[in-house]
Amino acid sequence: MAGVVIAVVARRRAGSRRTESAEPIATATSNAALQWDSLVTPAFTLYAQRGGYAADRLPELRSEVDSAITHALEILGEPGYRAHLRVFYVRSREDVKAVTGMAGMGITRAAYNAVVLVAADTSRPAHRHEVMHAVSLRLWGQPGATPGDPREPSNAAVFYRGGWLREGLATTADKGCVPWSVRGIAAQMVAENERIPLDTLTAAFYQKDGLSAYLQGGSLVQFLLLAYGRDRFKRLWHLGADSIAAVYGKPSATIEAEWLGWLKATPEAERPPSLAAVRGPGCK
Repeated sequence: MAGVVIAVVARRRAGSRRTESAEPIATATSNAALQWDSLVTPAFTLYAQRGGYAADRLPELRSEVDSAITHALEILGEPGYRAHLRVFYVRSREDVKAVTGMAGMGITRAAYNAVVLVAADTSRPAHRHEVMHAVSLRLWGQPGATPGDPREPSNAAVFYRGGWLREGLATTADKGCVPWSVRGIAAQMVAENERIPLDTLTAAFYQKDGLSAYLQGGSLVQFLLLAYGRDRFKRLWHLGADSIAAVYGKPSATIEAEWLGWLKATPEAERPPSLAAVRGPGCK
């Protein structure tokens, strides 16, 4: 199986939100303990940890970041991204923590217009997932909060209830686990009785199994975009995850039934033979 494309990341739970004043990303480029090689373009700057895997691959990574930004804008239906993105490549999860304050394979700090990714010979950086976070949060803001403001809302409940929208959209931007799609893996989860109800996705996204929550949230976002279009989804994003009935003119239970029907109709070629095949060496 090709490498990991569901990149996630640091699991957020109650009490894990950070204040901006505590963010080490703000001083990452001036931190004497971190040395960087860089590549500057008009749209973004790449920083590779000196001596790391990414340091000799910056031209290749430049192409991947450029493609990820274009892909994100296409999904969002936005004409451009004017902010200058910073992408940091480090060797390990521990190095991610040194740069962001949280360990993970990939973390975005949209308020600082920064993405931090592990890049190694065994782990390709998940550009599409994390770049979508940066682009969507800078252009649209946080779900259910002030439009265009990428900062985490001061109301923790608003932040956590927006999890499936925020992470679902980023997962939609990714490819699934090659050769299986996000839709296909979510369909297999439903077939193996691992479905997460829509109400639970909204109320307890970060308390559920990471792979299940991200992929099922991603498939729900895909369904809403395909079935009802971008404009309604953007309105849902701005009003918040509790506004499905108001945005789509149907009870959330009806939307959930339509989503499950769409998953059931997933072509076999997109589905893994079992969840064990996904949870094995492929998507972690």
